[in-house]
Amino acid sequence: MEHVWADKERGSLLFTDVRLSPRKGFVLDGRLTFFDVSAYQARIYEFETGLFGMFSIRNWSGRGRRWYFLMKVPVGKGAFSAKYSHTRRLNAETEEIESAFGMQMDVAL
Repeated sequence: MEHVWADKERGSLLFTDVRLSPRKGFVLDGRLTFFDVSAYQARIYEFETGLFGMFSIRNWSGRGRRWYFLMKVPVGKGAFSAKYSHTRRLNAETEEIESAFGMQMDVAL
């Protein structure tokens, strides 16, 4: 079996992170990501911070953008955290929009 590629597959990913910590224990993180990848075979992987103790590895193909905000607030001897994310992918013939929200409560015993 022989594979012949007419064009090389290419991709690019650009992201920036922002972290604000206006007082002890309160943290607000944000990320904005842009991607433009010619095909799934050229997908680009990105590590993403999740709720406390979690992370995800996303793969990007097609064209689009993603942003998220992650907040951590001290509550007594624990902490409350929440994350909201929004992704918009533009593929050859379709547009996909995905939003997600997660919450977590950590309690120290």
